[in-house]
Amino acid sequence: MIISSGRLKLSSREIHGQHRPVDRFLHALADDRKHLAVAVVLSGTGTDGTLGLHAIKAEGGITFAQDASAQHDGMPQSAIASGCVDYELSKIDS
Repeated sequence: MIISSGRLKLSSREIHGQHRPVDRFLHALADDRKHLAVAVVLSGTGTDGTLGLHAIKAEGGITFAQDASAQHDGMPQSAIASGCVDYELSKIDS
């Protein structure tokens, strides 16, 4: 999934290399929306998303990530540790 010319586009999964769909989408978002891009990483395992958040920051966009309160905190903690998160948010219980 990417965004191009303001439109969401779906494509087949790449066969070679690591499957990093969040990074791929966030890179496309950064390329398409530049400083208007906003990204939020709430939960997930691994490091997917961190490089995409860096791309958004490089274009002047804004990034958010959930703190250790995330159910699966691998992705948000990777992003926070990399220094590319503008705002670290906590889960609010209702």
